[in-house]
Amino acid sequence: MFMEAHSYDNFVERSEGGVRGIRPDGVTISMIDGDITIENLIPKSVGIRDISEIESLAVRTADQTRIYRMDFFDGGDIEVAHSQDGQVKGVTGRNFNQTLNQNNEAIVSRGHSANHQAH
Repeated sequence: MFMEAHSYDNFVERSEGGVRGIRPDGVTISMIDGDITIENLIPKSVGIRDISEIESLAVRTADQTRIYRMDFFDGGDIEVAHSQDGQVKGVTGRNFNQTLNQNNEAIVSRGHSANHQAH
């Protein structure tokens, strides 16, 4: 019966319904009942897979943070906050897909909501 594991400063433990892994940088990856959740992830950079999916882009500044908001065609949006020195401070949004590479760089694209109509 699996209880926990430690490897390369990563910690994996059993949780109700699955397992949870914690990286040294605080990122938590939970696999519970077939669903995967990633928490506390701040990527090094964020890129757009296909710029033709972007309907609009707005940039604003708040409290010395530059915030890029992109709205996707057919719904969905993403906001990426950057510090003055160019570091990603946070990523939020709805109905988008994200791929994370081994260098902690996120590539985002339009998601597929339940009410999305195929053409």
